[in-house]
Amino acid sequence: MKPYLEVLADGRPVNGLFYSALKSATIRDEAGQESDSFEVEFDDTAATIALPREGTILSPSGGFRGRAVTRFGDFKVAGYERGRTASEGRYIRMTARPADLREDLKEPVSEHWDDQTLGGVLSELAERHGLVLAIDQELGSIKIPYLARVEQSAIDLVTRLADRYGATAKPAGGRLVFVKRGGTTASGQRLAPIVVRETDCSEWRIEAKPRPQFGGVRAGWLDREKGLRMEERADSGEGPFSMLRPLFATKEEAQAAAQSKLTALTRATGSGSLTLSVGRPAARAEADLKLIGFGDGASGKWRATSVSHLFGGDGYQNSIDFEAAEEGRPKPGAGGGSDDNGAQAGGSDGGFADGFTGEEYL
Repeated sequence: MKPYLEVLADGRPVNGLFYSALKSATIRDEAGQESDSFEVEFDDTAATIALPREGTILSPSGGFRGRAVTRFGDFKVAGYERGRTASEGRYIRMTARPADLREDLKEPVSEHWDDQTLGGVLSELAERHGLVLAIDQELGSIKIPYLARVEQSAIDLVTRLADRYGATAKPAGGRLVFVKRGGTTASGQRLAPIVVRETDCSEWRIEAKPRPQFGGVRAGWLDREKGLRMEERADSGEGPFSMLRPLFATKEEAQAAAQSKLTALTRATGSGSLTLSVGRPAARAEADLKLIGFGDGASGKWRATSVSHLFGGDGYQNSIDFEAAEEGRPKPGAGGGSDDNGAQAGGSDGGFADGFTGEEYL
């Protein structure tokens, strides 16, 4: 299979010099509201590369020749670095960030909402910033009696709400996507799982961690009618409770925050990384990662937290960071080493194209 990469600049194909000088390109897909990126490195030995203006929109697509092309999104040029090393000579490294992460999303504002739903609050924010809300139906119907925003940016408020309700949020493709953590789309469908056998990897590492010693999480809230501090709990079994410091405005917020924190504690029981020798264009952060043949305590289900698509001298590869799934990392002695013929399928929210223009190959 022949890997290829196509890049548009403000909707037009880049010229041949871009590809002839290209050393590597990396598209990084991060879980939730973490910042995605598109990074390219050029050989600048001839010092003839003309840099695009800051703010240029780069749209990379790629995969393998003869197969459907995966569109990786739109990225705005944010900066570059020029230099020279003794071993590789002159170079240029250019970084682009998601085009949907507009500057007005970072402006601090103070306001509040009364008797709203989560979907109502987010819909108002999305419309204000030129985005269309794409939200999980169950999350969107959550009632919020009172919500205050004090000198906080829209993206920080959205992040705060995502953490509180066990969700992930990200501006992408002209939408504000707000979905349940754990690999679901705004329509409620699961992202395609990434099935990986040990023989698919050029390298990998997994670090096991002891299970959290907390038996649950407590969260306080203010009952305004009674003038009393109340408390909600999320219980996972025996052991001491962790206490959340913020005092929440409502019982519902405290319950959601306690459960979200308990889920995070349960999930933080192991992590790892791997490199796939042959890239998977449809691989996405937040998808389930099923490891086969990695040994006791490693084989089984994990959650991809970051997926990088690497185009360069070694062809097209994926680098994947992952952590324990919400039910915790695979337990020693629990199996998980049996064969599985499932294949990693498509399912990217970024969409597919039937072909591409140009014959520029790495």
